[in-house]
Amino acid sequence: MKAFIKTLMIGFAALGVLLLAGGITALAGLRGNGALDPDKLRQVLLTTEEQHWLAGMHKQPDEHAEAPARAETEAQMLEHLAELVSSDQAQRLVAALRHEKQALDERQIWLDQQEGDMRLARADLQRLRGQLDERSTLIASEIDRQKRAHERWAEVAVTEAKQVDVLRQVELERAKEQVKIFEAMKEGAWQSMRRFPPREIARYLYLMDPKRAAKLLVVAEADQEYPDITMAIHRAYLSLDANGLSGDRIAHLAQLYTFLPALTVATSLRDAPVQEAADLIVAMGDAKRQADVLAVIRGIDPLREAEIQHLISQTAVKPAGPQ
Repeated sequence: MKAFIKTLMIGFAALGVLLLAGGITALAGLRGNGALDPDKLRQVLLTTEEQHWLAGMHKQPDEHAEAPARAETEAQMLEHLAELVSSDQAQRLVAALRHEKQALDERQIWLDQQEGDMRLARADLQRLRGQLDERSTLIASEIDRQKRAHERWAEVAVTEAKQVDVLRQVELERAKEQVKIFEAMKEGAWQSMRRFPPREIARYLYLMDPKRAAKLLVVAEADQEYPDITMAIHRAYLSLDANGLSGDRIAHLAQLYTFLPALTVATSLRDAPVQEAADLIVAMGDAKRQADVLAVIRGIDPLREAEIQHLISQTAVKPAGPQ
């Protein structure tokens, strides 16, 4: 089988060689006869229009210029390279400028935002300033109103104080006139005076001559319809001024008590505080009168008399101040 294939391949090879040799011989014969001339081949293979177009192309001048000299070519090449380098630098410069411009644009956008924020903040500040100015105006107006009101109140208070002083003065003058009437009535004045409250009676007695006031207190002590009137007068007498138990009132009342019997004085001091009773007895100044009053108090309440004696002794033994 292999021998057959080998023989067949040799046969085909020989046939190929014969055909190639025949083809070459035919081409050589055709070339010798002028059958392979380009013009004849164009007439066979090309149409008439294609032949005319090809003939027109052969008649055009040669477009390729003569090659320039080597020196000119190098100069042009260097110039071209310089242009390329310059163009690259320009591109890099343009890119850098574009990048810088973009950064500047972003910066401008940020600045615009900041300016907008500042405008908003300035508007808020203006609004707050307006509110503060309005509030300040209201506060100033309120302060001015309160100041005017205070001034009016002060004027009213001064006016009322003056009116009260005038009323007090009028009342005092009226009381003095009434005292003159009571002094003219002598012992019979008690029948008219008893109709007044203890505070009014104490005021009349304060303005009256002490001897005549003492006589009226004796008559008041004997009045059976008002058994506690002298104690009420005593309390009202000491509260005539705003300070209550002031030294002046005690001294004035003690002077009045020096003209009264010891029993009347002891009766008036019956409900008074122990310290007040001791101060009044000391203020009387007369040792005999003090002893009489203390004896009457001892007969009524020995313990109270002992307390008063103790306070009087403390008052008498008070150490003297530095010389």
